[in-house]
Amino acid sequence: MASSPVGVAIVLGLIFQLGLPMRALRTGWAVAAQGNADRKLGILGLIVGAIAGLLQLALLAALLLGIPALF
Repeated sequence: MASSPVGVAIVLGLIFQLGLPMRALRTGWAVAAQGNADRKLGILGLIVGAIAGLLQLALLAALLLGIPALF
């Protein structure tokens, strides 16, 4: 069974994109740990990173259910 180049590109793109929310979470955590002035910004970064991570996991789950049709 041959793989479609489009399906492979979508899977690779999703794998690379999953690193973005983790980077936002790490950055938010580092900013929150710096001091009181930056704590609100860091907590906001943590919240945004967590929401982005959940949205991307939901997108990944939805696409994984449809990926067999791409191959």
